[in-house]
Amino acid sequence: MASPLFELKNITLRSNGQTILNNVNLEINEGEFILISGVSGSGKSSLLRLFNRLDSPSSGEIYFKGKQLSTIQILELRLQVGMLFQKAAIFPGTVKDNLMPLASEKEKNQTKDKMLHLLREMNLSQTLLDEDMSVLSGGEQQRISLARVLLNQPEVLLLDEPSSALDPENTRLIFENLEYLNQNKGLSIVLVSHNEAAQNLKGIRKLIMENGNLRPTNEVMDEHF
Repeated sequence: MASPLFELKNITLRSNGQTILNNVNLEINEGEFILISGVSGSGKSSLLRLFNRLDSPSSGEIYFKGKQLSTIQILELRLQVGMLFQKAAIFPGTVKDNLMPLASEKEKNQTKDKMLHLLREMNLSQTLLDEDMSVLSGGEQQRISLARVLLNQPEVLLLDEPSSALDPENTRLIFENLEYLNQNKGLSIVLVSHNEAAQNLKGIRKLIMENGNLRPTNEVMDEHF
């Protein structure tokens, strides 16, 4: 039997004398769409940051594809485990500059077709490629940030409250993008969100974080919201 994509064993996280995560155990299989909900301060974001070593647990072990997470080079890990934060990360310049911020102009031109394909998948106009990021809406900027993560072709996508600054329409578009990536591309997704619309995403496995304790609801949604 294949190893889980991620396996967390007895994970505890403490900070300033407080227990943030309390003996968390979790297995995530390839292609799963995990939703972690819970009130602010319950430990959701702290848990998410452990998956790509933005933070390390105080005790317990994390495995990625059967390997102990702490033994994997951080750059190698983060190419495989991409992350999108609450606020869109934008850089000065055009959409093309933001999709490949460290690339040369030659590299950007060589990857243009891939960038245009990602814009289509994000329900964005291809004409945006040469637009300045500053003129885009918050929802468009967030979807560009998502496209930038996807350019690395990660195996896992982590999202920390990606709709928190978005209106209902842009929230719907982001969630539709996530459903498409999971259902059609087989991308494994771990989404932290307290947005009620996230509860109705297709095919999700729901988990709830309460005071540092993670528990499942054992409910998988079959219908689109």
